[in-house]
Amino acid sequence: MINIFEVNPEAVRKPSEDFIGSARSGMQLNGRPMSLPTWRFTSPERGVLDDVAIAYGGTVEEWDTKSAETLQVITEAESVDIILVGIKSNMVLWGRNGKIRECDGVSQVAGDDGSCEDCACPSDLNERKAAAKKGTGCEPSVGLFFRLDVPDVVESGLFRFYSSAWTFAKDIGAVEAAFSAVGGDCHATLTKELVEFTTKDGKEISFMKPVVTLGALVDGASKASSDGEPF
Repeated sequence: MINIFEVNPEAVRKPSEDFIGSARSGMQLNGRPMSLPTWRFTSPERGVLDDVAIAYGGTVEEWDTKSAETLQVITEAESVDIILVGIKSNMVLWGRNGKIRECDGVSQVAGDDGSCEDCACPSDLNERKAAAKKGTGCEPSVGLFFRLDVPDVVESGLFRFYSSAWTFAKDIGAVEAAFSAVGGDCHATLTKELVEFTTKDGKEISFMKPVVTLGALVDGASKASSDGEPF
């Protein structure tokens, strides 16, 4: 089996606070997912998004959603400065009623008690992607938890960003390892990067790939304990 994350789960730090909103790399247009060239933020609180709009441009507006985050702002920023406080990565098979199973690419969580068994997904990466596309195999689920590194916004609370993109999942292992080595909250940059290529049958493909780049430890931040206990 292949663990695409190559991460020690005991070293992953997760936030224990509530979230005030989400960063999103795209949106739905006529019922179809659409990538955006800039970052989009959603929240139930207008004041939160007013601060985001001041920092990164855009207009706060309502959007059609069943979630509690009924307001959005599509910013003008391809890159935002953040303070990263946690990362979570695994692979999940979703059904109509929620999560069916989850794994790390090697071991599958088998029950509510956290017990594990061998992963049910194909060992070959291409076969694994094909199974995920058909809805029979797990797909990546990567979460970043952060505050905006902007005056008057940074103290407002935690945002989250989730991605199921294989390209993002492929790179996140190195980011998690570096984040674990830093040992505490750190400055970082969340960027949209254009990817373009031509398929074997001549089809032109382009999309915006999320990229997170770590910076220095936040001044005064406490380091995580050596045994990787969540803060």
